[in-house]
Amino acid sequence: MQYVAFIESWAKRTWIVPPQMQLYVDYKIEVTDILTNYTSIDEIHSYSIDESFLDITESLNFFYPEIK
Repeated sequence: MQYVAFIESWAKRTWIVPPQMQLYVDYKIEVTDILTNYTSIDEIHSYSIDESFLDITESLNFFYPEIK
């Protein structure tokens, strides 16, 4: 019964809002544009709508020319 009370309490404090996929996509594009300042678009690997990683291996000479 405690579990039911907990769920009911949680449900009263929870807001469920509709997704705004176009807004997410627009921001993803904006962030990706920023990331292209650091590496080429080919080296930006998107994992999901809100996760990406960059392979900056080819860009290291640009940022750290003294390191060979």
